[in-house]
Amino acid sequence: MPSKTEEYLALAQRTANGLTRYWESWTDYLTTASRLYKYPFADQLMIYAQRPDATACAEFDIWRNRMNRYVRRGSKGIALLDESSGFPRLHYVFDVSDTGVRRNSRDPEVWQFNDDLKQPVSEMLAATYGISGERVSQQLADVAGKLVADYWDNNGGDIRAIVDGSLLMDYDEAGVEMQFKSAAAISVTYTLLERCGFEPAGWFDKDDFQAVYNFSTPDSVYALGAAVSDMSREVLRNIERTVKTTIRRRNAERSQYEYEQQERDLLDRRGLPAPEPDPAPAGESTGQIRQTAPDLPDEASPGAVQFDAPVGDSASAPVGSGTDRREPDAADHAGTAEAEPGSEQRAASDGVGAAHEQPESTGRGTGDERADLQLSFFDVAIPTEAEQIESIDQAESEKSPSAFVLSQAEIENALRRGSNVEGSKLRIWKIYQLQPDRKLRANALANEYAPYGPGGSSHTYLDGSSGWLDHDSKGLTFEHYPDHQKVLLRWDRVEKYIDLMIQSNRYLSDKERRAIDFPLELNAASAAEYTALKAQHPDTLVGFEAGGNFMFYGEDAAKVAKVLNSALFTRETALGEVQVTGFPPSLWARKSKELWSAGNDVYLAGLNEDGTHHQTKHLHKEDYLPIGSIINMDGRKFRIDGVDFDKGKVSLQDMALADLRMPIFREEPLSVVRELYEQQDEALDTAPEKAVDYKVGDDVVVELPTRTIEGKVGYVGETDVRIDRPADAGS
Repeated sequence: MPSKTEEYLALAQRTANGLTRYWESWTDYLTTASRLYKYPFADQLMIYAQRPDATACAEFDIWRNRMNRYVRRGSKGIALLDESSGFPRLHYVFDVSDTGVRRNSRDPEVWQFNDDLKQPVSEMLAATYGISGERVSQQLADVAGKLVADYWDNNGGDIRAIVDGSLLMDYDEAGVEMQFKSAAAISVTYTLLERCGFEPAGWFDKDDFQAVYNFSTPDSVYALGAAVSDMSREVLRNIERTVKTTIRRRNAERSQYEYEQQERDLLDRRGLPAPEPDPAPAGESTGQIRQTAPDLPDEASPGAVQFDAPVGDSASAPVGSGTDRREPDAADHAGTAEAEPGSEQRAASDGVGAAHEQPESTGRGTGDERADLQLSFFDVAIPTEAEQIESIDQAESEKSPSAFVLSQAEIENALRRGSNVEGSKLRIWKIYQLQPDRKLRANALANEYAPYGPGGSSHTYLDGSSGWLDHDSKGLTFEHYPDHQKVLLRWDRVEKYIDLMIQSNRYLSDKERRAIDFPLELNAASAAEYTALKAQHPDTLVGFEAGGNFMFYGEDAAKVAKVLNSALFTRETALGEVQVTGFPPSLWARKSKELWSAGNDVYLAGLNEDGTHHQTKHLHKEDYLPIGSIINMDGRKFRIDGVDFDKGKVSLQDMALADLRMPIFREEPLSVVRELYEQQDEALDTAPEKAVDYKVGDDVVVELPTRTIEGKVGYVGETDVRIDRPADAGS
C-alpha cells in the first residue's frame, strides 16, 4: 500500500502529464497560477490538482496568529511536497475558505488594476523593462516576450536537455528554441492579463497555444511551468508594489489635503492668516494618516483582479524546479499586509499588516525555512477550535484592554455558574462523561440551560462591570453595561468551551468534585477479587467493572485520568480511601486504545451475572508497535528498533542499508509509524484467506480462539461444517 507521500507524488505526476494535452487544461491552470503567483510552479501544480479554486492559502499559525482566524474542524489541508531534505515530505496549507472568523478577524485585501492606476503601472513597466506603450495590455505582452528571450539565453541549455520522450524531439535546436519561446510567451502573457483583470479568455484560442502541446512529458511540463511561474511572478510583484505604493501615497496626500483644508477653514472663521508650511526635511514624505489594512491574497472577482493566493513568495517547496523557493510569508499567503520597500516596510501598529517583502532567493531554499511556515500534519497536532479561539481572544484582549472583549476568561467565568436550574453543573459534567457526540452534547446543553424557553439573569464580569446573560435556543448572549454591547455564543461553541474546561480540570470546583456521586459498588468480595487481579498484573492499568463503569483505583486512576483528561476523585471504598476514575463500558474500546497508545498495558475486567469478573480485553504495550516489525515508509523498508512512548518517538533501521552492513537509523513520530503499521495490518486483514476444502470423513484439527477441536468431518454445508468428536467429547 503506497504511503501518503507516494500518493501525492503520483498525483503531481498525473496532473503534470495531463496539463498540456488540451489548451483548456493549460489555461485553467494558468488562471489558478495567476492567483497563486507567489508560489513556485511545483506548489502551484499541487494546489491546482487538489483545490483549483483556492484563493488565499497559508499555514495554520498564520491564520490564527496574524489573521485572527481559526481553521474549521474537519478542514482538509492542501498537501505540498518538499524534497529539500533528500526525500519528499508533506506539508500542508489551508485556503481562506477553511477558516472561520472572530471579532477583529482580518479579511484578505484585494489589489486591483484599474484606469486610475494605468499611468504609474505603465511608467513602472517602461522604467523597469524599457518597454513603453499606450496600452498596458500590449506592454505586458511585450514584457513577456522580452523576459522569455532573456530566460532562454540563460537557461536554453537546460531546456534542450529535457526534450527526450516529448514531441519536442521532432525539432532541431532552433525549432526547440522557437517552440519554447512561443509557448512561454503566450503563457506568461495570459497569466499577467488574467491577474490584472483583462479577461484574456476572450483574446486567445487553441491555435495560440499550439506550441504548448509539444511539452508532453512531466520533465518538459515542469521546465515550461517553472519558467512561466518565475517570469510571471517577477512582473506581478512589481505591479503589486506599484499599485500599493501609489494607493498609499494618494491616501496620504488626500489626508494631508483634508487636514490643511480644515485648518484653513478654522482660521478663516477666526479671522487669522493661514500659516506658511514648514519646509519638509529632505528624503522624508508627508505624514501618513491612514493605516494600511492587511493584504491577504487577492480574491477572485469577475472582470477584475483575483486573490494573491499565496501569502508569501511561495509555499513549501515541492517537487520540481523554480528560482523562487522561499516559504511564503505569512502576510503574503494569509492575506496579511505586504509592506513595500522604503518607509512602507515598517511594521504596522498592530503587527499584523506588517508583513515584509523578503529578498527573493534564486535557489530552492532550506527545509528549515519551509518547516517554519508550513504545517505538517505528521509533526504537529492541530489545536481544537476552542483552543484556537481562546488564543485569538486572549491576543485581542491584550491588544485592547480598555474595550469590552469577551475573552476566554470571561466565558469560563460565566460557564462555571451553570444554568439557573439547581444541580445543572453536575448534570452537564455527566453529559460529557456519557455522550461522545459533540452535536448531541450541544443539544443537551441547550435543553439544560433553557428547558422552559428563553431566560436570563444578571451577570458580573471579571472587571467588576455588570451586564446580563441570556440563554435561548440559539445560545448564550452576553450583554455588557452601560454600552449594551452583545455577543452571542452559540451552543456548539459553548460545548467546545466546556469540553476544554473539563479536560483542563477548570470546570468543577473542588467542592463540586467531592459532591459527585460516583457509583462505586465495590464490596468486600469484589475488592478481594480486584486485589488478586492487580497482584497478577502489577504493572498493568486494571479497569474493574463496578457500578456501571470500568473503575481504576489508586496509582492506576491517577495515570488514567492524566491520559484521558478524566476527573479524578478521592473516595472511601472497600479498598480504603483511594483515588478513583473510570469510564462507561460503552466507551471501553476507544478509551482502552487511548491508554494503550500512551504506552500502557491495559486489562479490563468485565462483570459477570454472578458478580465475578472476566477478561474483556488485555492489551500489551509491546504489541502497539512490536519491536522487529517491518514497515514501508517513503518507498523503503524499515525495522522497528525501539519505541519511546514518553517522547512519542520510534527508532527505525533502514533495511536496505542494513543488508549492506550499514547500521543507519532514523527517528520518526510514534503516531506516524503507528498509522503505517495499522495500514499494513488492515491490508493483511482484508487479504482473502485460502478456503479450506473439507470433505466428509476427514480427520481435522481446528484451532479456535478459546480451545482446540479434534475429530472427523461428519457433514459439510455451504456455510457450516459438523465435526464429530469421540463419544465422550460430543460433536
